[in-house]
Amino acid sequence: MSANPGETLPTETVVMYRPADVSATIVGADGKPIADQAVNLVAVYGNNGKIHTTVHTDVYGVAGILSVLPATNVTMHFFVEAKPDSDMPELTSTEETYSLSADTSNDLGQAILTPVNK
Repeated sequence: MSANPGETLPTETVVMYRPADVSATIVGADGKPIADQAVNLVAVYGNNGKIHTTVHTDVYGVAGILSVLPATNVTMHFFVEAKPDSDMPELTSTEETYSLSADTSNDLGQAILTPVNK
């Protein structure tokens, strides 16, 4: 974009966040880990920034989310979609907001998923 003589172009601000390393233990309402499972994550941050990704839990229900999320305040929602070939019901968490740092590993603790009432 170029300006004609005497014309001023609008200024735009671009915010670039450093990446944050995050871990969370995904558990059911009974407190048991949701192990070896693909879990969806929606993260909202800044001025309408949004990330939708899938993370995988280990045998302890821990999901590592490395360098995907921005180091800022992030509101997260985890969920598992029901699968016809599995006894896993559709599960969802409440939205929680976390302040993530780029300088350390961010352990979110437990994300509790409960069955979706339809």
